[in-house]
Amino acid sequence: MLGNSNRLNITLALLGSCSIVCANNSEGIEYFETHIRPLFIEHCYECHSAGAKELKANLSLDSRTGWETGGDSGPAIIPGEPEDSLLLHAVSYSNSDLEMPPKNRLPASKIKHLKSWIAMGAPDPRESKVKKTTPQIDLNKGRQFWSFQPPVAYPIPKPRDLAWPNNNIDRFILAQLENQNITPARGASKTALLRRIYFDLIGLPPSPDELRAFLQDKSPQAFQTIVTNLLARPEFGERWGRHWLDITRFAESSGGGRSLVFPDAWRFRDYVIDSFNKDKPYHQIVREHLAGDLLPHSSHIQRNSQLIGSGYLVLGALNYELQDHELLKMEFVDEQIDTVGRTFLGMTLGCARCHDHKFDPIPTSDYYALAGIFQSTRSMGKGSAASGVTSFATTPLEITNHAEISRLHSSIGSLKKQIDTLKNSPDLKNFPGLIIDSNEAQLTGNWKKSTASKPWIGKNYLHDENAGKGEKKAQFTTILGETRDYEVLVAYSSGSNRAKNVPVTIQHAEGKTTVIIDQSERPSIWETFTSVGTFPFSKEKPATIIISNEKTTAHVIADAVGFIAPNSVIPQKPKTDLKKLESRHKSLLAKLKKLQPVTMAPTEAETIADGHVHIRGQVRNKGAKVPRGFLTVASQAGISYEIPKGHSGRLELAEWITNPQHPLTSRVMVNRIWKYLLGEGIVRTVDNFGKTGELPSHPKLLDHLAIQFTKNNWSIKSLIREIVLSKTYQLSSKTDDNSDPENRFFGRAHRKRLEAEAIRDTALHLSGQFDPIRGGPTIRNAGQYDLNYDFDSNRRSVYVPWFRNSMLPIFEVFDAPNPNLVVGRRSATNLPTQALFLMNSPFMREQSKLTAKRLLAEAGTIEDTYLLILSRPPSESELLSTQTFLDSFSSDQRTEAWTQLTQALFSTVDFRFID
Repeated sequence: MLGNSNRLNITLALLGSCSIVCANNSEGIEYFETHIRPLFIEHCYECHSAGAKELKANLSLDSRTGWETGGDSGPAIIPGEPEDSLLLHAVSYSNSDLEMPPKNRLPASKIKHLKSWIAMGAPDPRESKVKKTTPQIDLNKGRQFWSFQPPVAYPIPKPRDLAWPNNNIDRFILAQLENQNITPARGASKTALLRRIYFDLIGLPPSPDELRAFLQDKSPQAFQTIVTNLLARPEFGERWGRHWLDITRFAESSGGGRSLVFPDAWRFRDYVIDSFNKDKPYHQIVREHLAGDLLPHSSHIQRNSQLIGSGYLVLGALNYELQDHELLKMEFVDEQIDTVGRTFLGMTLGCARCHDHKFDPIPTSDYYALAGIFQSTRSMGKGSAASGVTSFATTPLEITNHAEISRLHSSIGSLKKQIDTLKNSPDLKNFPGLIIDSNEAQLTGNWKKSTASKPWIGKNYLHDENAGKGEKKAQFTTILGETRDYEVLVAYSSGSNRAKNVPVTIQHAEGKTTVIIDQSERPSIWETFTSVGTFPFSKEKPATIIISNEKTTAHVIADAVGFIAPNSVIPQKPKTDLKKLESRHKSLLAKLKKLQPVTMAPTEAETIADGHVHIRGQVRNKGAKVPRGFLTVASQAGISYEIPKGHSGRLELAEWITNPQHPLTSRVMVNRIWKYLLGEGIVRTVDNFGKTGELPSHPKLLDHLAIQFTKNNWSIKSLIREIVLSKTYQLSSKTDDNSDPENRFFGRAHRKRLEAEAIRDTALHLSGQFDPIRGGPTIRNAGQYDLNYDFDSNRRSVYVPWFRNSMLPIFEVFDAPNPNLVVGRRSATNLPTQALFLMNSPFMREQSKLTAKRLLAEAGTIEDTYLLILSRPPSESELLSTQTFLDSFSSDQRTEAWTQLTQALFSTVDFRFID
């Protein structure tokens, strides 16, 4: 018998090999084409390809065989093992004897891409190191591929069993099942069906009362009534809006670098939820996403909604701190093109940035025709995100209460002046002595006037620009009215870049004294003055104070000097008044923001023009100009649009994509909806309808639904209703027919695992802790960046801040989508860590305890508990074993007993999965 350790080793070995094999699928190849091939071409081919003048180190990187064989040091890449791959060590400069490229190290982002690619198994479609001439794309031949042909209205099939179908969907499905000699499964039980439809439509389970009512309702319209009610509930938009947020790669921070927070991104989230609840036609959603700022509108409400919808284009992942501004702008454009292609067309357009698409009929010229559209769009603002780098764009929403806003602006401006007066220039009327400002000083060398750092005396202060050390002096001279001791004060604005060794020389009645002051430290008097000591002065001789930059190592400030009698009382800076003014100012600003909101949205650029092809994707290696336009292969007769002069082309792009005859748009969306309801798409690669994607299992059904979708005014709710009322949707997940193990022909229901959000929301809902507030801003007390955010919230998961660099633990454990990517198909792993989270996490323990207390307070029975958590009654054996378990606790341990019971049920497969 195998020991446990041997079994574990075998399992790990199988998992490791599977990860490498599985990486060579369409997603892995897309990653290679998007990130790795361009990297090799730009940085490696000059020395390590068949076209190199001299093959360095006998290493070729222009084919899979090349890096597998390796060079003088052996194989360059070990698939699945980045830490053991020589190539990664070389580009990381971890060994001084092995550094590639030799002149300049790769950017960190490209090293990260390389590491990720190797970790996923180094998928590489290149088979030969022999240099081949790339064949020119044959667009006419490309149009013969199924997804580039317009949908066809096929006749409705007539299966042999005429009594089985509920609607035309069933006729298509059953006809194919009969052709394959597959017997469809029985219908799902009423309890399984009700739980399925509740989670599929609103993402929450039915209550025990709703379940009992459905079980007692024997009318043929019972299920249809449930569907109608669920489609009308506001939770529907929250559930299906979350699906769409996956596809639109929604996040509330930028990712990359320090990941800037998007404080107004919540408006797009609420817009999506509202659009699904109102059943906004899908083609209108697409138009608003691509050109909402350009669409006509009849009211400010419509204008605002459309503008918010266009935020889709600017919500992508981007490192705004990239110092190469030209590259940053092109990275933004590339992200937009790739996202639009995957979202609406199911195409990987980003693969054509550096070269003609290796698999699909998309020439580089088509990529840059689209690029011209987005280059003619202003997607980034003019503000500074960090070190002067351009940040995300915002646009004011339309307002109606202009008079109140005008009054607020006036009040805010007045308050700002008062605050600045108190902060910047202390009230000198009550100063108990003499002050000499820098504009009265005798200067040696070139000093610069400035008001960059508060506070200061008079109109400004002087600084030495951290230059000309030993050459600059500021001499303050006066005749004092009495012969006596005076305390000498020096004014400066402190800062971390200030010199710590500034010499201040005091010429007094008994000679000369030099004192060193640290201008990086904040002055103690009014945050403006610091004392340098008390000295004797004569009214017969000038009193002179000299500030010098001799031997200083940072910026030196010369603002003012003061003379006061010892023990003089210096009045306190009026901090109370300042705090009141600042509080009032903050309050008015918040009120103004509510009255004059902004949203993340693009606008037309100041300069609209066609763009150049970037040879090998390099922004400064420009080829021919390409007229702005769309994908040639998908531009059949009758759906080609001219872009008017002075227009970016976004509006025309939106019209082109939403034409009912477009071969991709309706098919892609119908397939997404089918996948969410049936567990698998008719095309399983939901984000890839290209040649590396899978072929449809039911192409005629897909075309039928696509055509009906457009005829029904692109109604998402109508399509969902038709699918869920089909017998196909209502089948059991259990069957005795094993002739279709992967269920390609939908002869039974696919078993689906609940997503992270559904698990969390259900736990909160059942425990009574669910916060029902909908919509609005949800980011609390966040700084400029998204790291270390405190996710303390019981609101529905769709309203929990969705950051790119920081996420709730439960989201990470249960495969929440990567918000950097378009995700139409989430991973649905079944890992030990998930069961451990449900059993051991403080969150689940707390929800289990509160659910137990709720049941005890309501005098709940074991049956109530099963109905509440699993949406089904217990079997006889479950009832008996549960009762035995509860009886094993003493009466004073009832809460703990029921807590353990509820937590055990939360941890079951029956809770995590939908049958």
